[in-house]
Amino acid sequence: MNAKRGFTPGQEGKYRPMVKLAWKRHCELQGLPLTPANKDRNPAFAKWYADELKAATGKPSSEFCTRTRDFTHAIAHFEALAADGIFWQMKLYGDDARRIAWNIRELTRINEVEEDYMRGMARRMLRLGDDCPLPTLDQMTDDQLLIIMGELKRWLRRKLRKGDPF
Repeated sequence: MNAKRGFTPGQEGKYRPMVKLAWKRHCELQGLPLTPANKDRNPAFAKWYADELKAATGKPSSEFCTRTRDFTHAIAHFEALAADGIFWQMKLYGDDARRIAWNIRELTRINEVEEDYMRGMARRMLRLGDDCPLPTLDQMTDDQLLIIMGELKRWLRRKLRKGDPF
């Protein structure tokens, strides 16, 4: 099942005002007259918007964006451009950590990787001694989660190449 594309009306209600604030700040910083933030009637805005959205999500229009990851990336990007706080940027990094932790759990479940093995691998990858408590996935930093995710994927690829049963 494909994820629905385009932002929900509720997301649009948060996103569009943030884009307008970012456009206003862009005009101020560039010394440009403030023109309407309207893609259909303002070619300068349309180009700026498409370039910025593409930088944030890899997509030139919100119609192609997903309602989950792309929304958070887009609104956090425009929040930073608008210099309007860090709420969405903090949410972005928190969501990334949760997604990585979910992927680790899902890969270990699907491939029936033993929890003891995963704990040992995590301890080695994080360079923790036996006397140091191993943090839970929710307590780890993004960098730590990425290290563990990468090692899990390498281990699974090696097992598949060798034809070893899990």
